Amino acid sequence: MSEASEALGPWKRKHQRRKVDALIKIKSHDGKTYGCRNRDISTGGIFVVANTKQVPLAVGTNVIMNIKFSSSPTIFAAEGRVARMTRETSVEAKMFKPGYGIEFTRVDGAGKKLFALLLK
Repeated sequence: MSEASEALGPWKRKHQRRKVDALIKIKSHDGKTYGCRNRDISTGGIFVVANTKQVPLAVGTNVIMNIKFSSSPTIFAAEGRVARMTRETSVEAKMFKPGYGIEFTRVDGAGKKLFALLLK
C-alpha cells in the first residue's frame, strides 16, 4: 500500500461525491416516511442530513427513496441500505450536520439518466 493511499484512510471513496442539492422522501421498513435534504450524492449512495432522534434508522435498514434534485423537475426512485450513521455528538458532526450514509441498491432509469447529467 502506498503512503498516499494510507494517508487517505477512511476518506478514500469508491464513488466521487458531489454537492448537488436534493429533496429526499425516505420510507423505512416500518412504513414511516421522512422528508430530508442531502449533504452530497454519488452514483453509489447519498448522505441524508437528519436528526437521528427524529428520523430513527438503524444501520443495515433497507429504505425506499424518492429523490428530486433542485435543478431538475424529475423525481426518481431508489432503494438503499443505511450504511452508516453520524450522531449529533460525533466528531464528524462538529464539521458536518448529522445524518445517514445510504448506499444505493437500486436506482430507476430516470435516476441513472440524471446521474449521467448531474454527476459528471
